[in-house]
Amino acid sequence: MKKKIRWGILGAGKIAEKFISDLTQVQTAEIVAIVSSNPDKAIRLSNKYQIEQIFLDYETFAKSNEFDAVYVATAHNFHFEHSRLCLENGKAVLCEKPVTVNAKELILLQKLASEKGLLFMEALWSYFLPAFKKAKEWIDAGYIGYIEQINADFGFKAPFLPHERIYNPNLAGGALLDVGIYPIIFAMYFAGAELNRDISTLHIGETGVDEHNMVMLGFENNVFALLSSSIAYQMENDGIIYGSKGRIILPEFWKAKKAILETDSERLVFEDKRSTWGYNFEAEHFSQLLLGGITQSDVVSPQISLKHIQLMDRIRKDNQFVYPFE
Repeated sequence: MKKKIRWGILGAGKIAEKFISDLTQVQTAEIVAIVSSNPDKAIRLSNKYQIEQIFLDYETFAKSNEFDAVYVATAHNFHFEHSRLCLENGKAVLCEKPVTVNAKELILLQKLASEKGLLFMEALWSYFLPAFKKAKEWIDAGYIGYIEQINADFGFKAPFLPHERIYNPNLAGGALLDVGIYPIIFAMYFAGAELNRDISTLHIGETGVDEHNMVMLGFENNVFALLSSSIAYQMENDGIIYGSKGRIILPEFWKAKKAILETDSERLVFEDKRSTWGYNFEAEHFSQLLLGGITQSDVVSPQISLKHIQLMDRIRKDNQFVYPFE
């Protein structure tokens, strides 16, 4: 059994660099290769992080025997194609969120991974953050009683660049898939029951992507969730869990470094003093699964990822939002 997992990085953009930076702090991992269609970006990251092998062709990269696992960090519309290529060539895959554009793509990838006996996981890094775990601890211990409502929003004002990823429908742009997934996974993580209804509205902008949206979820235990996201304006970007005895607040919840518990009798503050972005926690989890020969995560299971993408499919269908390539 290998003591370290050898990683190949597919993509050389901003998210890829953050992940690489954090992966250098994971003792069970080493980065041995990077591939990008942009040679300058690949060379820069290779030099900065001492990555020995640079590939400029995805197929040659996927066929290499020099690494065990691949982190896929390309644009959303390429996730299916690049993950499939790596799985077909026997690589375990950690794919950036959203793992695919729609449920049809995800089901095909999950079937392929299962047939090949490979670990395939969506990179929902928020679920591994210490602040998320502390909030769940407080809830399970009964600090805020039973949960009644969950609120979460994530919005920022992106520069209006129609041909860049966020505003480009051909690259699966828009608020829902880019940042709206975070309020959704926040609600699904903390609700504590199955989803049984959803209502949504999207505003489609001039480039054909959703610029902002609002979603209301209802769960079988009568918990409600009010969620919103935007690429057109700045929001508060907090996640709040309201209970019968108090509330828990996670400022900038998707990358939370802090969890605040407020009740009538006390106020507790948990602070994560990490020096990393936070991707190291999911990378460590993935590496440990791979070292143990485990092909499914118990934190981000295939079923959990499928529920998220099926919900986003329904939201887009209810609002007649289809990407040109679908």
